[in-house]
Amino acid sequence: MKLKVLIPRTFKLSFPSYLKCMKWCILDSVDKTIWILSFLSILDVISTLYVESLGYSLVLYEAGFFAGYFVGAGLTYVYIVMYLSSVSIVAYVLWYIKNKKLNSSVFFDKVIFLFLVGVACYIYVRLTVAFVGNFMLPYFVSRRVS
Repeated sequence: MKLKVLIPRTFKLSFPSYLKCMKWCILDSVDKTIWILSFLSILDVISTLYVESLGYSLVLYEAGFFAGYFVGAGLTYVYIVMYLSSVSIVAYVLWYIKNKKLNSSVFFDKVIFLFLVGVACYIYVRLTVAFVGNFMLPYFVSRRVS
């Protein structure tokens, strides 16, 4: 006995539309670098909460101005939501500009693309340093390494 699955007509994909979707879904290395920013920001938040759970004061060790302000006011969880949202929005804007607005045959668009790659890599490095630094903080404090 064969089991038939009824798929509404709106959900059926023809072969050309399937290829169009597959072309859109393929990520190149720059897209992966852009979208990993949200994941790195989640790791940064986890490592920050880990440092706080060890008893270290986030007011002393949190590097960002706004982070220090929100932590000092006791609004850590509000800041976490704002931080994750802003990094995700920046990642989406970078991805949107790269994939929807740039034309690879225009010189100025190539310069903009190079700038976008630089911004994505800069944020990538800053988030990685923050993540690793938060996990290494107990070692730095106990060894008095500055």
